[in-house]
Amino acid sequence: MIKVDPDLLIQANPGLWLETYGKIKNAKGKVERVTMNILQRRINAAFMACRKKGKPCYIIGLKPRKRGFSTMVSAIHYTELQKNRYEGVIVGNKLATSLTVLEMLKVYADNDGFKGRWGSAHKPIGEAIRWEHGSVVTLTTAKAGDSIRSQTPQFIHGTEVAHWDGEEEFLLGLMNALPDMPGVSCFLESTPEGDAGGFASRWNNARWPTDDECPRGQEGYYKKWAASCPDNGEAMLEDQEFIRIFAAWFEFEDARTTLDDRQRKHIESTLDQEPWYDGERQLIELYGEMGPNGKMRLGNIVEGTDVWEQLAWRRSTIKIKCGRDPKKFDQEYPRDPSSCFLASGRTVFDADAIEYYKGLVLGRREFGAINRQEGTLRATWMPTCEADAMFWKWETPKRGCAYLIVIDTAEGEDQTSGEDPDRHSVLVLRRAYREPSGVLHKMAVVARVAPPCRVPIISLVQLADILSIYYGRCVVIPEMNSSGLAYMTAAMMIGTPIWKRQEWNKLSGKTDEKFGWRTTDSQDYGGVRTVVISMLQGILRERDIDVMCPNIVWELSKFVQKGRRMEAGSGAHDDDVLALAIGAYNIESATVYGEDFVERRVPKDLEGLMGGSESGMDAHSW
Repeated sequence: MIKVDPDLLIQANPGLWLETYGKIKNAKGKVERVTMNILQRRINAAFMACRKKGKPCYIIGLKPRKRGFSTMVSAIHYTELQKNRYEGVIVGNKLATSLTVLEMLKVYADNDGFKGRWGSAHKPIGEAIRWEHGSVVTLTTAKAGDSIRSQTPQFIHGTEVAHWDGEEEFLLGLMNALPDMPGVSCFLESTPEGDAGGFASRWNNARWPTDDECPRGQEGYYKKWAASCPDNGEAMLEDQEFIRIFAAWFEFEDARTTLDDRQRKHIESTLDQEPWYDGERQLIELYGEMGPNGKMRLGNIVEGTDVWEQLAWRRSTIKIKCGRDPKKFDQEYPRDPSSCFLASGRTVFDADAIEYYKGLVLGRREFGAINRQEGTLRATWMPTCEADAMFWKWETPKRGCAYLIVIDTAEGEDQTSGEDPDRHSVLVLRRAYREPSGVLHKMAVVARVAPPCRVPIISLVQLADILSIYYGRCVVIPEMNSSGLAYMTAAMMIGTPIWKRQEWNKLSGKTDEKFGWRTTDSQDYGGVRTVVISMLQGILRERDIDVMCPNIVWELSKFVQKGRRMEAGSGAHDDDVLALAIGAYNIESATVYGEDFVERRVPKDLEGLMGGSESGMDAHSW
């Protein structure tokens, strides 16, 4: 049996050191030992995985109030300074924030029970701490201009990054100060401050941890948020990506208020009764799970409590600490990594509506390809696994329903490559209809080309054409930007039905018909872009459309007001938003599907091979 030196284990694992030998100051100023909470365990696991792989560690954290994110990062910082001859730097939004984090390091150094078995003695010198073996940690603020450029730190701890002055420019200088070597670490953490700026951009472009970067037994813990906060999807090198770390408020053991049976029944009987604690039923619907004690709880982390005690804590916190403002609670104590950005920034679309649509994306969708029957205008849906899908579908074509396709092309084919490429958006919308029984079906997004779509224009033409055939040769509305003209020219050559707009000709004094849609806000075309977006605002606010596509809802949540223009927030895209707005505005132009429905079953021996769809549907043909 191989014996492992326990001292080596302590040195290799900051979390183990923290729980065994580290001490912190509590809110009353008393020095005490600490047990890692769920957020701190996730931070430590990701850091340990990076070190095991021998690669740089870049971690970005969206933190709830008073949950120890800075405490854990400071513990990692301290152990790195003790084990190595490192230069570390703490960067805060203001001097007081930086000094608070520096004080954490000083408390660790003063009370280290492992002292003498690593590193050396330390000495605070002004706004810095130095160790005899050569390590040093200094502090600065984002208000200090280019002060970081003169340093070459191996460890950076950026705290309250979203609140920095000129965060984007300062972050760029910060990242360029890090040397290119495996042992460097950069931790960026913050409470949210709107969906614009450097922190929001890096969060949007980060990725969720791989299984080996999660705590044991929590692999894939982020999947409950993946629909509303997906990975960026860009082909980036893993050792150059920031890893997202997040924990919802209900995943903390102390986010509960002890109740007796009478109080539990009161909470249950008054769900969402008052506006100031609205959202309780949705929390249960999205995150309710049975615990090991046989009681319902939010999430799958905490034990020994139930959902009523968790909701009681939420009510109390909203009332006492958030001024009866549930949006303030969502910002300070987020339930997911996107609603907090909505609560803290000026987004274009109604935040309550966005939360409603996040609930819809949990519904079923099918993944597949469409095969055209040679020599006909008939097409067959073939289920595939998600990775092989060319299309996503939520609703099969229905006789008597009206459909249209909207295409927002990337701004030129050269824009479908590069560091942050544009992408095409191809959406199928169905007009609202009422059944003979009186049941109303809202306007809906029923299918799309699988995102992100960065194919060449000629391939886009073929994808949109087969989709048009599948939905009864429905009309296609291309947005007439530079590549939209190239699309339209090629599409008309193969018979794709292109929508025509009516345009007033000042010279002739007559109305001309022209192909495609113009979304320009200009003197010639008026404020068309603003008009269609404003109309979409009302449609979403009134829930007059069904949108179950996670990518569309993600873009809607990241669409912000920047000065006088409405556009995608930092690190986000708005192709789906604009396509949806154009489609909803022109929904009366949808063409009626009149073909009879014909069902064609996929042979049994092929069903298992194709992987199917989330709903397990057969192939269909029209």
